[in-house]
Amino acid sequence: RTDRRIAVCARRWTPRADLSYNLVMSIVSVLLVLLLSVASPRQSSPSGAVPRYERAPCPVEIAPGERVDCGILVVPERRGVAGTRAILLPVMIFRSRLAVPAADPVLFMAGGPGGSTVAGRRSGKNVPFLDDRDFILLEQRGAHHAQPALRCPDVNRLKGDVAAGRLRGTAATEALSAAAAACRRQLTSSGVDLDGYTSAAAADDIED
Repeated sequence: RTDRRIAVCARRWTPRADLSYNLVMSIVSVLLVLLLSVASPRQSSPSGAVPRYERAPCPVEIAPGERVDCGILVVPERRGVAGTRAILLPVMIFRSRLAVPAADPVLFMAGGPGGSTVAGRRSGKNVPFLDDRDFILLEQRGAHHAQPALRCPDVNRLKGDVAAGRLRGTAATEALSAAAAACRRQLTSSGVDLDGYTSAAAADDIED
């Protein structure tokens, strides 16, 4: 009986049936691919990937009515060095007043080096670039709102004394040199790789 059933099935399996079967299976395969592509979320960059951008609260208080998006840029402290830690650079994006802004925003980073880009940036009302494009502020690595911030309070205090005339000449030079050396020791002992805080590294941050 088994042989007879096989023979009957074989007689019923015509080329036309074979063609229909292949066509149906092709359609089913395409539908499965489409369904999987819709149902499966696109793989995002790993949460630990560097560099990366993450949304975050603004580093300063924003004036009412401003259209600002804030986040942090996570970058390597010293590129090209295995095992280097990640550092965090605040980003503020002031949105254009134009409904459809130009595709190329203006990016601003403070000079110094070492000056804070985002400190006191509560409003974009007086920024002319916003008439036709977005305006991006990127905090420099090591600056006031970055993590880490390379602060040397004793150096700043001595600079204030020099500006006020309380410290002059050789005494001022020696005091500033000693304070800078002490600050360097403190920063390096806390794990800061000072070789990663250069103008070239800041330019790479912009590229990221």
